[in-house]
Amino acid sequence: MLSTYEGYLKNAKAVYLASTKLNANESNTLKKKLKTSDALYSVVKNTLFALAAKNTLGEEITLSGPVGIVVSNGDVVEAAKALAELKKDDKATYVLCILDGKIMDAEKIEALSKLESREQLLGKLVFLVNYPTTGLARALNNNIEKLAYALNAVKDSK
Repeated sequence: MLSTYEGYLKNAKAVYLASTKLNANESNTLKKKLKTSDALYSVVKNTLFALAAKNTLGEEITLSGPVGIVVSNGDVVEAAKALAELKKDDKATYVLCILDGKIMDAEKIEALSKLESREQLLGKLVFLVNYPTTGLARALNNNIEKLAYALNAVKDSK
């Protein structure tokens, strides 16, 4: 178990810890939801996780009560959004966030959950990259169209 936690801390893009009040059905629903974004959820053994954090990150963490861990190997925003939904339903309270091996305060989970997903950001980027060429094509087409109307008007007047 200790080596599993150490592996999470070393390899995951993000690790979120939250005090949870989930029953078995809610826990399974969360696991299924997180699986689609390459993340997993489990309840941690507090002392073992604290030991793994000390061994891996060199920092002491104190955990108490039932604490759930969300380990994200994919889109860190989607995993944070899943936790934010739990918090909104009063099923979780943020404890801390570990991004790229750095321990951050719980507010980072809230901030990440408010970001747009990777796919949405990529869509906006494609639009922004494509927009100038689309605008140029429309402008050139508009000028050619005006020229055609002008030539047609000259032809009709003769």
